[in-house]
Amino acid sequence: MKEKMAKLPPLRVPKRAPWMNRHKEPDKPREIPDGFPGAADLKNLVKQTVELQNEVNNLCSHPRVVDITKRKPGLEPASQSVDPIKELIARTTLLTLLEKKMQELQANITTVQAANRPGGQVRADFSTFPTPQFAKMLHEKSGDSMLVAKICIPVKGCHGERVPIHVTSDQLQKIHLLFT
Repeated sequence: MKEKMAKLPPLRVPKRAPWMNRHKEPDKPREIPDGFPGAADLKNLVKQTVELQNEVNNLCSHPRVVDITKRKPGLEPASQSVDPIKELIARTTLLTLLEKKMQELQANITTVQAANRPGGQVRADFSTFPTPQFAKMLHEKSGDSMLVAKICIPVKGCHGERVPIHVTSDQLQKIHLLFT
Protein backbone atom coordinates (compact mmCIF):
# COMPACT_ATOMS: atom_id res chain seq x y z
CA MET A 1 0.00 0.00 0.00
CA LYS A 2 2.88 2.37 0.77
CA GLU A 3 4.35 1.68 -2.66
CA LYS A 4 1.05 2.51 -4.36
CA MET A 5 0.77 5.73 -2.41
CA ALA A 6 4.34 6.70 -3.33
CA LYS A 7 3.59 6.16 -7.05
CA LEU A 8 0.57 8.49 -7.03
CA PRO A 9 1.15 12.04 -8.30
CA PRO A 10 1.17 14.70 -5.59
CA LEU A 11 -2.07 16.46 -4.84
CA ARG A 12 -2.39 19.94 -6.25
CA VAL A 13 -3.87 22.28 -3.63
CA PRO A 14 -5.34 25.46 -5.14
CA LYS A 15 -4.30 28.79 -3.71
CA ARG A 16 -6.76 30.54 -1.47
CA ALA A 17 -8.56 33.58 -2.75
CA PRO A 18 -7.30 36.80 -1.14
CA TRP A 19 -10.64 37.46 0.52
CA MET A 20 -10.48 34.05 2.20
CA ASN A 21 -7.24 34.82 4.00
CA ARG A 22 -8.41 35.11 7.59
CA HIS A 23 -5.03 35.93 9.05
CA LYS A 24 -4.52 39.06 6.98
CA GLU A 25 -3.75 42.08 9.10
CA PRO A 26 -6.09 45.04 8.65
CA ASP A 27 -4.83 48.10 6.81
CA LYS A 28 -2.88 50.27 9.19
CA PRO A 29 -3.81 53.95 9.30
CA ARG A 30 -1.19 56.42 8.18
CA GLU A 31 1.16 57.66 10.86
CA ILE A 32 0.52 61.16 12.16
CA PRO A 33 3.63 63.31 12.59
CA ASP A 34 4.39 64.28 16.18
CA GLY A 35 4.61 68.01 15.42
CA PHE A 36 1.12 68.03 13.92
CA PRO A 37 -1.32 70.18 15.94
CA GLY A 38 -3.77 67.98 17.82
CA ALA A 39 -1.84 64.80 17.00
CA ALA A 40 -2.74 63.08 20.27
CA ASP A 41 -6.46 63.77 19.80
CA LEU A 42 -6.27 62.67 16.19
CA LYS A 43 -4.49 59.40 17.08
CA ASN A 44 -7.14 58.71 19.72
CA LEU A 45 -9.92 59.35 17.19
CA VAL A 46 -8.27 57.07 14.63
CA LYS A 47 -8.00 54.33 17.27
CA GLN A 48 -11.68 54.74 18.23
CA THR A 49 -12.70 54.70 14.56
CA VAL A 50 -10.78 51.47 13.90
CA GLU A 51 -12.31 49.83 16.99
CA LEU A 52 -15.83 50.84 15.95
CA GLN A 53 -15.20 49.66 12.41
CA ASN A 54 -13.99 46.28 13.70
CA GLU A 55 -17.08 45.92 15.91
CA VAL A 56 -19.38 46.64 12.97
CA ASN A 57 -17.44 44.27 10.71
CA ASN A 58 -17.66 41.48 13.31
CA LEU A 59 -21.36 42.09 13.72
CA CYS A 60 -21.91 41.92 9.95
CA SER A 61 -19.60 39.00 9.25
CA HIS A 62 -20.91 36.75 12.03
CA PRO A 63 -24.67 36.91 11.74
CA ARG A 64 -26.56 35.16 14.45
CA VAL A 65 -29.83 33.47 13.64
CA VAL A 66 -32.37 33.53 16.42
CA ASP A 67 -34.10 30.21 17.02
CA ILE A 68 -37.80 31.00 16.84
CA THR A 69 -38.99 27.43 16.54
CA LYS A 70 -41.65 26.50 19.01
CA ARG A 71 -40.79 24.21 21.88
CA LYS A 72 -42.61 21.00 22.48
CA PRO A 73 -45.63 21.46 24.71
CA GLY A 74 -45.01 20.81 28.36
CA LEU A 75 -41.21 21.28 28.17
CA GLU A 76 -39.82 24.31 29.91
CA PRO A 77 -36.41 25.66 28.86
CA ALA A 78 -33.56 25.11 31.29
CA SER A 79 -33.05 28.87 31.59
CA GLN A 80 -34.73 32.02 30.35
CA SER A 81 -31.48 33.26 28.78
CA VAL A 82 -32.16 31.24 25.61
CA ASP A 83 -35.51 32.91 25.05
CA PRO A 84 -35.66 34.26 21.44
CA ILE A 85 -37.11 37.59 22.53
CA LYS A 86 -34.12 38.18 24.83
CA GLU A 87 -31.73 37.49 21.96
CA LEU A 88 -33.58 39.98 19.76
CA ILE A 89 -33.55 42.61 22.52
CA ALA A 90 -29.82 42.08 23.08
CA ARG A 91 -29.16 42.48 19.35
CA THR A 92 -31.23 45.68 19.19
CA THR A 93 -29.44 47.04 22.26
CA LEU A 94 -26.07 46.34 20.66
CA LEU A 95 -27.09 48.11 17.44
CA THR A 96 -28.33 51.12 19.42
CA LEU A 97 -25.08 51.24 21.39
CA LEU A 98 -23.01 51.15 18.18
CA GLU A 99 -25.10 53.97 16.73
CA LYS A 100 -24.54 56.10 19.86
CA LYS A 101 -20.79 55.42 19.68
CA MET A 102 -20.79 56.49 16.03
CA GLN A 103 -22.63 59.75 16.80
CA GLU A 104 -20.28 60.49 19.70
CA LEU A 105 -17.28 59.81 17.48
CA GLN A 106 -18.65 62.15 14.80
CA ALA A 107 -19.10 64.89 17.41
CA ASN A 108 -15.53 64.39 18.64
CA ILE A 109 -14.20 64.55 15.07
CA THR A 110 -16.06 67.82 14.49
CA THR A 111 -14.64 69.25 17.71
CA VAL A 112 -11.06 68.30 16.78
CA GLN A 113 -11.61 69.66 13.29
CA ALA A 114 -12.81 72.99 14.70
CA ALA A 115 -9.95 73.08 17.21
CA ASN A 116 -7.31 72.78 14.49
CA ARG A 117 -8.66 75.62 12.36
CA PRO A 118 -7.59 79.14 13.29
CA GLY A 119 -10.39 80.88 15.19
CA GLY A 120 -12.40 77.70 15.21
CA GLN A 121 -13.54 77.40 18.82
CA VAL A 122 -13.94 78.94 22.22
CA ARG A 123 -13.18 76.77 25.24
CA ALA A 124 -15.46 76.76 28.26
CA ASP A 125 -15.37 74.69 31.44
CA PHE A 126 -18.16 72.39 30.34
CA SER A 127 -18.03 72.29 26.54
CA THR A 128 -16.55 73.61 23.32
CA PHE A 129 -18.41 76.17 21.23
CA PRO A 130 -17.55 77.46 17.77
CA THR A 131 -16.82 81.17 17.51
CA PRO A 132 -19.43 83.27 15.70
CA GLN A 133 -17.04 83.71 12.76
CA PHE A 134 -16.50 79.96 12.47
CA ALA A 135 -20.23 79.23 12.77
CA LYS A 136 -20.93 81.84 10.08
CA MET A 137 -18.33 80.26 7.78
CA LEU A 138 -19.86 76.80 8.29
CA HIS A 139 -23.33 78.22 7.60
CA GLU A 140 -22.09 79.89 4.39
CA LYS A 141 -20.57 76.62 3.16
CA SER A 142 -23.65 74.56 4.00
CA GLY A 143 -25.79 76.36 1.41
CA ASP A 144 -28.63 77.06 3.86
CA SER A 145 -28.40 80.80 3.27
CA MET A 146 -30.61 82.42 0.66
CA LEU A 147 -30.30 85.57 -1.40
CA VAL A 148 -32.55 88.30 0.02
CA ALA A 149 -31.13 91.47 -1.51
CA LYS A 150 -28.50 92.82 -3.87
CA ILE A 151 -26.89 96.14 -3.09
CA CYS A 152 -24.76 98.07 -5.58
CA ILE A 153 -22.29 100.51 -4.04
CA PRO A 154 -20.37 102.68 -6.53
CA VAL A 155 -16.68 102.80 -5.67
CA LYS A 156 -13.92 104.53 -7.66
CA GLY A 157 -11.32 102.16 -9.06
CA CYS A 158 -13.59 99.14 -8.80
CA HIS A 159 -14.73 97.46 -11.99
CA GLY A 160 -18.07 96.06 -10.91
CA GLU A 161 -16.72 93.19 -8.85
CA ARG A 162 -19.30 91.27 -6.84
CA VAL A 163 -18.59 90.53 -3.22
CA PRO A 164 -21.07 88.17 -1.57
CA ILE A 165 -21.77 89.02 2.06
CA HIS A 166 -23.76 86.80 4.39
CA VAL A 167 -25.61 88.84 7.00
CA THR A 168 -28.45 88.31 9.44
CA SER A 169 -31.79 90.08 9.05
CA ASP A 170 -30.85 92.63 11.74
CA GLN A 171 -27.60 93.44 9.97
CA LEU A 172 -29.48 93.80 6.67
CA GLN A 173 -31.86 96.31 8.28
CA LYS A 174 -28.90 98.33 9.59
CA ILE A 175 -27.33 98.37 6.12
CA HIS A 176 -30.66 99.46 4.64
CA LEU A 177 -30.95 102.30 7.17
CA LEU A 178 -27.43 103.50 6.30
CA PHE A 179 -28.35 103.92 2.63
CA THR A 180 -31.76 105.57 3.17
